[in-house]
Amino acid sequence: MAPQVNSTTLTHPEDWENWYRDLRSGILPEIWQILDPEGEEKSTLPKPEKPMFTEYHTGATRFSDLSQSERKDFLSAQHIYESQLKEYNQQAQKLLDIRNKIHLSVSDAKKAQLPIEKTTREWVRILTDCTKPSVAMAIRTAGQRYRNSIVPIRNTSANTVIPWIQEWETAMAEDIRANLTQTLNIDIWLGDFCTAIRGIAESFATAYELKLSEGTQGLSFQAVGSAFRSWYSIRHPTSIAGKLTLRGGAFQARFAGEHSTLQEVAEATNQETSKTTQDKSENHRKRHRSSTSATDRQRGKTRCPACDQLHEITQCWLVVEATRPPDWKPSQKRVDEFEKRLKKQKSLAELVKRIRKEHEDQA
Repeated sequence: MAPQVNSTTLTHPEDWENWYRDLRSGILPEIWQILDPEGEEKSTLPKPEKPMFTEYHTGATRFSDLSQSERKDFLSAQHIYESQLKEYNQQAQKLLDIRNKIHLSVSDAKKAQLPIEKTTREWVRILTDCTKPSVAMAIRTAGQRYRNSIVPIRNTSANTVIPWIQEWETAMAEDIRANLTQTLNIDIWLGDFCTAIRGIAESFATAYELKLSEGTQGLSFQAVGSAFRSWYSIRHPTSIAGKLTLRGGAFQARFAGEHSTLQEVAEATNQETSKTTQDKSENHRKRHRSSTSATDRQRGKTRCPACDQLHEITQCWLVVEATRPPDWKPSQKRVDEFEKRLKKQKSLAELVKRIRKEHEDQA
């Protein structure tokens, strides 16, 4: 099996953290004990010696030369030998794979510093001594990475927002590993995050600053990043329209590999509503409407899963009362049909609940 190559090539001290993490992630603890240059040196398994016929009967050259009891002893020794040889070969192969992985993941300048006659453990020690940054340098690098990640967002374009949040999450994860003070203090990192997004997400920033003032504890940066993605997908659905993909069932929706968004749930609910409508043989009119939904989508229209009208569910007057015109009042029949759908379709009920809460938060 070919060794897995690190995603990072070790060239400069700035590469060390990612390179070292990639290297360690593919090594079992019992193997790393042999390679760890900062730990106690541990020997590799010795190569076992194959049992010989002469050890059990002088002058024997074949198995048939042995007596019945000698054959039994020889077979027992042979079994032990084969078991030990298998363990030895497995360990040797793992060490060889790691050696090759190191050789393939360092720059030519680093390769020149790794003599062939040296052990893999000595290679790791050489690379550590010549590349691993000092504590002071690591802190400076982490601090700069953190500052770069909280540069304020200036526009709501998906090409700006999505890379920004990805970079922020990456910086937070790496700087936490580096024990950067700012990332270990929620008052600092969450405050800086809110300041960076305030230009495009005033309500989101205010909500989290309120949580911060109330003494929020245990809130992770991963949860904040996920919540911000969801907020962005709701506020700017047209910006991410090209990035939405449904894979598998309705509740396997993903946004760029992340958590489900309201827009995706709405699309999934649309599919569910269409299927349910088609299955009702007594409702021919709704089946006909469903059959024309493909044409509607081609024209850029979306059929609301709450009322079957051609508009987004976030704009449905049945769903959000605040969007209704002052002189508009739904008929009792429409209200009854809407409530019936909510009871039968849990996904639709959950979507309506989330949309209503979102509008309450905006108020």
